[in-house]
Amino acid sequence: MPNKVTFVLLKIFTVVAVLAFINVVFILFFPEVYTSNFSIPLILFNIFLAVDKAAQPFLVYGQKEKKAKIELYKALSMFLLLFMIPFIASVPYLEYSLIQLKILSPELIRAFWALGILMIIIGGSTMCTSRIILGRESSIVIGIEKDHKLVTKGPYHIIRHPIYTGSAFLFLGYALSFSSMICSMIILLVLVLWLNQRIQLEEKLLIDTFGDEYRNYMKRTKRIIPFIY
Repeated sequence: MPNKVTFVLLKIFTVVAVLAFINVVFILFFPEVYTSNFSIPLILFNIFLAVDKAAQPFLVYGQKEKKAKIELYKALSMFLLLFMIPFIASVPYLEYSLIQLKILSPELIRAFWALGILMIIIGGSTMCTSRIILGRESSIVIGIEKDHKLVTKGPYHIIRHPIYTGSAFLFLGYALSFSSMICSMIILLVLVLWLNQRIQLEEKLLIDTFGDEYRNYMKRTKRIIPFIY
């Protein structure tokens, strides 16, 4: 484990790299976004993803005693999704400029913008709060840490995968803030397919690890939508 100064510097570098990664397309091709109303959802999007990244433990420090077996295509799809983030960030604005601005009324555009902002705040807050509560058990790699504890407080008291719920709200809200319909549907489809696979792997590993404790937890909670699913 590195000393505290090295750890902080690595965290700062990681967060800065994530922010640069998100904004590279806007900086190069659409700098006008930063002086428009769309700067608000973009800034919120940046803040929540930066906080989420800062709250994640470094992979190299995790001592995974058990890992889910992930087929190659699933692992590749996960990393592909990560590398798509600059395009996920910029394409809704492109759709808005080329399509939605010409066919939607100003009132509807403002309504989508307000709804998107609300969804970003709800989703981002849920995602970051859940990540912080999960602590060192949180990781992009599906696995079980040494002395792993089942977390059931905060958002986990209601749903089993609040980070995924928050992430979905965050990304969909961001797309909707640009009145993006096509991108919203694509994001929704990708998230549903990807998260469904990941949730199945996680829950299988958690059942194998915690047994009846996790089965009882499943009986009193929903997967990703409170009181529904």
